[in-house]
Amino acid sequence: RLRLLAGGSRDAGTRHTSLRAALDWSYRLLDDRGRVALRRLAVFAGGCTLDAAEDVLSDERLPRADVAAVLADLDERNLVVVRARDGQRRFLLLESVHDYAEEQLTLDAREAELTRSRHLAWCTAHVRAHDVQGDDSAAALDAIFAEWPNLLRALDGAVGTERAADALRLALALDDAWMFRGLHNQARRHYATLCDSPSLSDAERAQALSNYAFASTLAGDHAAAGELLDLASRHAEKAGDATLRMRVLYHRGIWFVEEGRPVDALNPLREGARIALAAGREQSASAFDDVIATALLYSGDAAAAAELYSRANASDRRAGRTHGLVRGLVNEATALLSLGRIEAAQRCADEGLELARALHDPVAESTLRAVAGQAALTRGESIEAVRALRAALTELTPGEIDAHLCELDLADALTVAGDLHAARQAVLSVLDASEQRGVVWLLAQPTLAEVTARLGDLATAAELVAAAEQEYAARGFGWPIAVRRLDRARVAVARSDGG
Repeated sequence: RLRLLAGGSRDAGTRHTSLRAALDWSYRLLDDRGRVALRRLAVFAGGCTLDAAEDVLSDERLPRADVAAVLADLDERNLVVVRARDGQRRFLLLESVHDYAEEQLTLDAREAELTRSRHLAWCTAHVRAHDVQGDDSAAALDAIFAEWPNLLRALDGAVGTERAADALRLALALDDAWMFRGLHNQARRHYATLCDSPSLSDAERAQALSNYAFASTLAGDHAAAGELLDLASRHAEKAGDATLRMRVLYHRGIWFVEEGRPVDALNPLREGARIALAAGREQSASAFDDVIATALLYSGDAAAAAELYSRANASDRRAGRTHGLVRGLVNEATALLSLGRIEAAQRCADEGLELARALHDPVAESTLRAVAGQAALTRGESIEAVRALRAALTELTPGEIDAHLCELDLADALTVAGDLHAARQAVLSVLDASEQRGVVWLLAQPTLAEVTARLGDLATAAELVAAAEQEYAARGFGWPIAVRRLDRARVAVARSDGG
């Protein structure tokens, strides 16, 4: 027992020594081109295609035209594994060979740095070659994330090096793909480590900080997002770039909306929309319309919001912007439900669900299932609403805004269904995870007040109703669904008090 604790199996070291000797022997048998290729392959994670290998491995010591033949030789010697995927050959190193190759590469710091720089450049070119805003955005997203191990290695490996600014440019290229896949925290992690990179222009820094703020808003970190937007605004002003200023205004408007301050959102959003129209940027103008509609919805004008959502969605349909259309259909359905137009809302949700499936977008699918749950609740089918909302939650990222909104809808459905303790737990879990008093906090108060009243704590319920009324009035918050829930909470307090 002591021997095992001290060193494990007595033959483990022998096996390791034998493997090392075999790798040393195999490496020495290679010609110079083979040794160069093997050690440089270590920069890849998850393997690479031949095109990628030719871009990253080749230089004056290993001509591009020779890369294929050298890889074939390494395969013959069992130092490289060749796999077929999506009709392409992919070259991989087994873990033990990869570790050995990486060790050999690091013996020459200059060669290692140049190879990693070429790998980073290849990753950036790969992302830029696939248009996630185009007609076949699902295929573009699949192609980008097929190389995610390589992209991740390039991003993480550049932190604190001279490659950091180029890695930030890779992050900027990836931003739309991250947002479409709902990977807000992934985006935040990389922006946090790369936004301070030296050698960035004011324009690049402004774009990165604004994107970082947007991801932080969607992840629920409103305080950080506000500070980042202030920094982004300063760099955008220094850059003197109207497009960047428009981007910051867009993200600022969304931040105000998520803060539960819809009236404050309208000025920056309308200013940004004017810049977009003046520049002839219909897509950007449509995006502003979508957020302006949300601000109007949250401030209580559901009819104007539904009309504006419909206009933005029509623009996205004409231009084939499928991802934007899916999100827009969620919003239009929500506005229609606020107006009690259940059938029209369901048509929007059905169209969106079909598109989301074609895009292989599980987050959008789940958000649309949540809309179906809201529709069921509006029809008075609370049990069906609970089922649909619980199913929707399974694909949503805990702690992010979509998940919080779905949980609050679930709490409301549970309340109507009479499962008060489960409803209270659902509301409290959202409030615990969302410490800031933004839109999530505002939406939680009516349901918490109603549940509290129906569980018999009238004094606390009355305080919750009064506090919500005060906050709604101060912020100009009047989303009809939330207002109806607040009315229901008042009734619950009065009825319990009278009983």
